[in-house]
Amino acid sequence: ANPGVDPWSYQLPYRYPDFSLQVYDFDLSDPVYHSDGRDLGNSDLIRVPDHVFLSHLTECYNLKAKVTIYSGKSLAQVLALKSGQELNSNDEDHYTNFIGLPRGYGLYAKARPSGIGIDLIVVGHPTGRPYLTMESFCVHVHYMMLETLDECSCELCTVAKEL
Repeated sequence: ANPGVDPWSYQLPYRYPDFSLQVYDFDLSDPVYHSDGRDLGNSDLIRVPDHVFLSHLTECYNLKAKVTIYSGKSLAQVLALKSGQELNSNDEDHYTNFIGLPRGYGLYAKARPSGIGIDLIVVGHPTGRPYLTMESFCVHVHYMMLETLDECSCELCTVAKEL
């Protein structure tokens, strides 16, 4: 390890967004976006700084797990309506920039059982179970953004509804 180097400054390979797209800043810490998070912490895990969590969430949501259709409306249509903007039918693509995290959720580093490397998990779901991938957490975030958590189809909410 290099002394004086922030160990969290290492980022995933990041592709800068196409700024010709409409950019929506989303502050999930705003009370208008109900968060069901209950991060109680865990002494066996290392909490990752929030700026790293925001970076991973933004990258994952835009590049890997963008959920586009919900109840016949895309997220871009919903965001345009909320911001008072008009959305052309050919302007569906957009870039979501997360500037605040949902209350009660945290990103943690967990050592792999082999002792080689770490996995990043998202903690805070009401079931007490973690999201093992950022992609699965992005589905839950999508429903937070639409303010319809009661209809969430993420893997943890689906399991909770079956109980």
